[in-house]
Amino acid sequence: AIVNAYSLNGAPMSPAIARKTLQWLKDSQKPTAVAKESSMMDTLTEREQELLKLLVEGKDYKAIATQLFISPQTVRTHISRIYEKLHINSKAQAILLAHKYKWV
Repeated sequence: AIVNAYSLNGAPMSPAIARKTLQWLKDSQKPTAVAKESSMMDTLTEREQELLKLLVEGKDYKAIATQLFISPQTVRTHISRIYEKLHINSKAQAILLAHKYKWV
């Protein structure tokens, strides 16, 4: 539709330019990576965000459990959910993401 509108008004586009223009329009509609990563953090509950902060501070599961008055198994459950929601597999990845996107 865009290509036809231009060509009807005396400003024809070559197929290559039309493809580039359409690709640019399509790409401009996509959310940025930062927006995507920020929204990933928004999927975490307040408790999960609190746990992530403690992980970044270098606390182990036992220390986190003690500080939050929960069992170590509950800490593991929260950590597992954090990994799932952030699409990661390790504490190192969680810490890297938290620093990269300034979540904590």
